[in-house]
Amino acid sequence: MKLTDFDLPIETIKLLNSVKGKTVGVGLSGGVDSSVTALLLQLAGATVKAYTLQTFPNSKCCSLSDLADANAVATQLGIELQAINVRDIFQDNVVDYFINKSVIGETPNPCVPCNIMIKFGQLMNLVLKECDYYATGHYLIKEKVNDRWHLYKSIDQNKDQSYVLSMLNQKVFDKTIFPIGSLNKIKVKQIAGLAKLPVHNKSESQDLCFIETNKTDYLKCHLKGKLIHGDIIDTKGNILGKHNGLALYSVGQRKGLGVNKETAYYVKEINLKNNQLVIGKRDELYSNEFIIENVNWVSITNPETKIEGEIVIRNRMHPQKCEAIPISNNKLKIVMQEPVWALAHGQLASIRKGREILVSGWIV
Repeated sequence: MKLTDFDLPIETIKLLNSVKGKTVGVGLSGGVDSSVTALLLQLAGATVKAYTLQTFPNSKCCSLSDLADANAVATQLGIELQAINVRDIFQDNVVDYFINKSVIGETPNPCVPCNIMIKFGQLMNLVLKECDYYATGHYLIKEKVNDRWHLYKSIDQNKDQSYVLSMLNQKVFDKTIFPIGSLNKIKVKQIAGLAKLPVHNKSESQDLCFIETNKTDYLKCHLKGKLIHGDIIDTKGNILGKHNGLALYSVGQRKGLGVNKETAYYVKEINLKNNQLVIGKRDELYSNEFIIENVNWVSITNPETKIEGEIVIRNRMHPQKCEAIPISNNKLKIVMQEPVWALAHGQLASIRKGREILVSGWIV
């Protein structure tokens, strides 16, 4: 097969041609996206090596079945595959992070530290010892402008991963390529089908990969004996019920509160000091201003004046207009044009302008 068999956009052809004759290490998960990434790079004339992660045997990704799928793809393409055991670092930086953040009343996003510490950390560092570039099947676009990498949303709005990857830095972008960022999922699956890749019809898992059942049952199991019951109160201090341990709840949650079902209540605040779960009606969960810290300057450098853009505080959220006012080198005050709903400590906030990702940070 040839690249011309797939009617690829000029942006994709240009990117693939840039690594012709280079050695590229692909993070091969055993899914369709990374498999097509390896295929396109190989057809472009790159020497492709493949690397797959091993975490827990029963994980919903990086599992033994995923390893078998990755091996099947590598065998068909005739490329070398290495399995990298990252169980310890995954436990420390993803699983323990998720549990510990839940315990202190924050809303964790385990995909972000997984990307920073593992996929674009330990794995990438290993790959670059043997290869010129590192490639993944993420839906993301980067472009160099005036000696700085700028990050953009993928063409496919439903698959775009710019939010969970917006804490990556310039050093990572300098050595990483995203061959399918200018393609949509339908096109990627079409390529996989035409190439008869063994995973072309493989379904995807959307849940947290290390949780077999649900978040509540998982935390109950891992925090057995550490969950302390307390009061559920409304915003006026009235006691409406009892909670089963604050770690089991998230801001914005409606189901499983066990209070008057005639009124739609949502978790507004997790009060650790008084061991209280504060709930309110939907219109009581809006915020006009908040702070983000440990910011990562993505497409721009640290400005001295305010930034105007749109903010996203959860994956798949519709961007909302805001101003970001510098407080210090790593802290911004966010002022919303219209209030944002269900703001939670520990969430990732990503500010963009149109399709370009400007800056990201953690809500405090």
